[in-house]
Amino acid sequence: MAEIPLLQAFAEVGYQVAGGGGAHGAMAALRRVVPVDAYEFVAYDPDTGRHRSVVSSGHERIDGDAAEECAALDAYKRAMAARAPLAMPDPGTRRYFRRHLEPYGWRAGLTAPLFLAEGRYTGLLHLAYRQAPPEAAGTLVEAAGAPPGPLPAQ
Repeated sequence: MAEIPLLQAFAEVGYQVAGGGGAHGAMAALRRVVPVDAYEFVAYDPDTGRHRSVVSSGHERIDGDAAEECAALDAYKRAMAARAPLAMPDPGTRRYFRRHLEPYGWRAGLTAPLFLAEGRYTGLLHLAYRQAPPEAAGTLVEAAGAPPGPLPAQ
């Protein structure tokens, strides 16, 4: 994946969010770079300590407790600590995957914890695929979920 199209995609994501396109606009922009069959944005409420789905597209059904169950997985807690996406199914997510994704035809998923610039956890982004995700999907999701840091040295 070329660096310029990736930067253009993130610029478009920012434009969509700032311009009122919201999560659906942001995902439409990201889909230009990395194909996605379905997605879900989940917000974390620090006052209640609970997660809730706020917007999704492409899922036939999302269980009300799916986000809470995912966030409770040890594999997701490790992904949060590393600020890296969690590929599904993997050994730490098989039971969750069989319950919430596999029955509806999904064969793979990527879930990324989302953080604000100051480092506060805000929720997660889940992408679902009927086949294996594109090779660049993990890198892009990781970049989208991590708070901005210093620019690399030129």
